[in-house]
Amino acid sequence: MKTLSKRSRAWLEDATAWRLIGTLFERPHDDWEANVAALAREVDANDLRSAARAAAGACAGDYLAVLGPGGGASPREVAYRTREDPGRIVADVAAFYRAFGFEPQVEDPPDHVAVEASFVGFLSMKAAYARELDEHEAEATVRAALQKFVAEHLRRFAEPLAARLAPLGASYLAIAAQALLARVGHVPKAERAMLHTIPIVAAPGANTEADSFDCGTCSDEA
Repeated sequence: MKTLSKRSRAWLEDATAWRLIGTLFERPHDDWEANVAALAREVDANDLRSAARAAAGACAGDYLAVLGPGGGASPREVAYRTREDPGRIVADVAAFYRAFGFEPQVEDPPDHVAVEASFVGFLSMKAAYARELDEHEAEATVRAALQKFVAEHLRRFAEPLAARLAPLGASYLAIAAQALLARVGHVPKAERAMLHTIPIVAAPGANTEADSFDCGTCSDEA
């Protein structure tokens, strides 16, 4: 049995980390907490493990109170790029997905942070596969696409998303947002003029002191 190369292992580790970020930003469902815990066991990053621990017991009500239609932050890229055509942004994201055969089976729109992060994880998996087949040109193509996608999409709203969630303190969403920002970096100053500055306020009903939310109905949430 062939031993994975060091580079392939690195790609797979990246894929797992990105998949965990994507999962953390999904609305909790029946298997969500188990999926988060399973992915967290496969990563070494302290920030992601911390987010996974904070997510224990979270429910759909917790998520919707913050990232739902009436919450204090939006999980969608278009919400933070208000000086640009939202249709063009979503179309560009979808074009990336089509080009690499990525078909997310989720309820969220293409520009949702959970879907975009999962796509980066998907590309990391493809890069690992290409590396193991010694298809270096294919690996380089995937790497370039990954870097381009992060720069043109995830990086464009990771910082304002993290800022909006920061007042939640030790909540799993705030920690996950900081983990995302740490991986994509900040938008260069020259590009900031294209982004709309959104006032930073705590999400409605957010407890900025507690480590977790209490939505009052979590025991029955799917």
